[in-house]
Amino acid sequence: MKSTRDKILDAGVALWPHVSPSSVARAMGLNSHVNVLYYFKTTQALKDAVAQHAVDTENSKVIVQLLAVDHKVVKNMRLTDRARHLKAVQ
Repeated sequence: MKSTRDKILDAGVALWPHVSPSSVARAMGLNSHVNVLYYFKTTQALKDAVAQHAVDTENSKVIVQLLAVDHKVVKNMRLTDRARHLKAVQ
């Protein structure tokens, strides 16, 4: 069974790049964004955790967007992995 934190991260990946505590809360059917902020204290912390989760779960759609903006979670990604994700979304 997935933890609430993991469910938040999954919802964030599905919403990428429109990730905010409010958008995630709405997607999860929660009454308030405060529930999301309990796990991720700031919007930036939430976005960074969602970005890392996308990399960890190899979500090519999000990874390509992270590559386009040179996000810190993909800075050290190998060229072969970058190419694989780029090819996956073509």
